[in-house]
Amino acid sequence: MIISVASATELPLAKVSKQPVPEWVKKITPNLPENIPVKDVSDGTYYLLADAQNKVTEDDSVAFRHYAELIVNQKGVQQSGQVSVTFDPIYESVVFHYVNIIRDGIIIDKLVSSDIKVINVEPEFDDLIYNGRQSAKIIIDDVRLMIF
Repeated sequence: MIISVASATELPLAKVSKQPVPEWVKKITPNLPENIPVKDVSDGTYYLLADAQNKVTEDDSVAFRHYAELIVNQKGVQQSGQVSVTFDPIYESVVFHYVNIIRDGIIIDKLVSSDIKVINVEPEFDDLIYNGRQSAKIIIDDVRLMIF
């Protein structure tokens, strides 16, 4: 099973939303390898794609990120069962474009049925340091191990 996620961080709005992929983004399709190098597996996943595209104008800046990973063991099922994007709501917003599972060559759209939860991220809370950052999270259901 392949999980493919695309999101963008935009300025200056402070919200989380679902929108189509912008026209300026160059589409990149991950390739499924014939063999997976064991040394490249991390936390039960093998990364097929880590794509970063940026658009900067005089008035705006947008960062588009697209990740695709292959789940190779049970730890990967647990690790890949959620998507999380951390942002500062004072000057950033998060737009999810798609969250797909590709199983047996069929693309399953998981963004349509997903709820996006926004939580505060305060790692230094105990030290009375507040940064105001938030995390937009999506729990992906029906994540399975890919059998070769």
